[in-house]
Amino acid sequence: VLTTYRKERQQDAMAAHTALVTSVLAGDDPGLVEQRMLDSLREVFAADDVLLAVQDRSSDEVVVVRGSGARAARLAAARSPLAPDVVRPYFEQRQAMLAPTPVSDGAPADGVDLVAAARFDVDSRLGWVAVARAVPPFDADELLILGSFSRQSALALELGRARADQER
Repeated sequence: VLTTYRKERQQDAMAAHTALVTSVLAGDDPGLVEQRMLDSLREVFAADDVLLAVQDRSSDEVVVVRGSGARAARLAAARSPLAPDVVRPYFEQRQAMLAPTPVSDGAPADGVDLVAAARFDVDSRLGWVAVARAVPPFDADELLILGSFSRQSALALELGRARADQER
């Protein structure tokens, strides 16, 4: 059963990535593509919230810029900063890891304290994608899927931006 579950999760992630690349190649708006990516991750991981945070160019703070799920959407709307201690380990390495709850005050996120996160280089800035859910805990295979998905998605978005620049 576990093997079947893992295989389905990988297939779902591959299908979501294919849809994302198709959207990028079709020339869809990068913001819309990023939102679709987060929505896809939320679906693939049966997550409560997924957020994308990037380093602010003016202040070097890491702020939430997009979210999928009620709490992540609120954080994105407020452009909430994340605690530097929470995101620093993810900027130092490329693999996905388990993370503390991604909030600035360290308080639990409405009971959701199981978070997997990965570095996501977006628009020539370091970014951080985090997937949160209450249960079940993330396993090593899911962390690999998240890391791979985030790297491939970032590459697809960069390719789309380069293509748009070339057209301009």
